[in-house]
Amino acid sequence: MAWCTDRRLVAVFGGWRHRVRRELPAGVRPLLRLAPPVGYSADFLTQAVGTGGLDAGIGALLSTRRQRFRGDLVELSRAGRRLPPWAGLLADRDREAVGHLARTFRSYFGCAPTLWRNGIRARFDAGRAAHGR
Repeated sequence: MAWCTDRRLVAVFGGWRHRVRRELPAGVRPLLRLAPPVGYSADFLTQAVGTGGLDAGIGALLSTRRQRFRGDLVELSRAGRRLPPWAGLLADRDREAVGHLARTFRSYFGCAPTLWRNGIRARFDAGRAAHGR
């Protein structure tokens, strides 16, 4: 995907991505194998119904069909990605594996955004102050 390697986006998000990878709890890191910064990412992580917020996204994840899990995981493995140990169970839509993925997804969004929230808040406040002047 060209947008992943665009130098402008790397300049904006590269530091944040590096920091997130470094500071994520160990239990959440395998999720990054499903959504690498470059190349194919598992489509089941970005379902359109998930635009309704985190709970809607997790609900969509929990209702993902076996064929979609399997197809996306096969595509990742074709791209040479090392899959998490529980990916085989996920491909079979094992109930516990899907639940584990949902909990991991929620944990990721519980910590990753906090790593950039202060920077965004500072930029927002500075922009608002500049526009106010």
